[in-house]
Amino acid sequence: MGPQRVTRGCAVQEAQQLLFKALTWSVLDGGLSHHLQRACALELAAAHAAACQAAHACAALAAASTAAAKRARLQLGLHTLGPVAVAGLPAWFCEQLRAQEAAAQQLPDDLMGRLALARFCQLAGGAPPGTPVSHVASAVQQAHMLVPSLKTACPKLASECCWASVPLPPPAAPAAVAPGGGLGQHAWTRRSLPQLLQALA
Repeated sequence: MGPQRVTRGCAVQEAQQLLFKALTWSVLDGGLSHHLQRACALELAAAHAAACQAAHACAALAAASTAAAKRARLQLGLHTLGPVAVAGLPAWFCEQLRAQEAAAQQLPDDLMGRLALARFCQLAGGAPPGTPVSHVASAVQQAHMLVPSLKTACPKLASECCWASVPLPPPAAPAAVAPGGGLGQHAWTRRSLPQLLQALA
């Protein structure tokens, strides 16, 4: 095995480690960053395929598909994820919902639960193009603040849209990388799957 192939192998292992860390953080940080989870899983599949690790590549593809399915269930959350135990929601969020409905009095729990799911799915679903960056950041922050309480108040959200654990096992530890042979030195690691396979041929 030549030096170039060894260096490429180390770069693939390094890519696997970094992608797995990103996937782990996105799962542990509320578990609703489905776009990031899917992207990491697809890139992991490419990296495993480049290393001729077929079983790991298939598992990563399956994780990517699951992330997409969880995203779809979240987008339909208003119709599929109830009921919501309103008593478990943060007071600031309930006040926000009442203000949104211009309701001075306490809203019925079933209506409050539907409003909570609709608002959360809106926050977690991302902002439309052209939304000011400050508004996007505020929506993301609110969604992350709500995840722990909503997972408790709405068990179906926790079971159908979040992960019980990281969906993939950690990759093998990378071998030592020769000086100048780090991931950043190899543009080929950012290519598509066919190009990766061709590069290793």
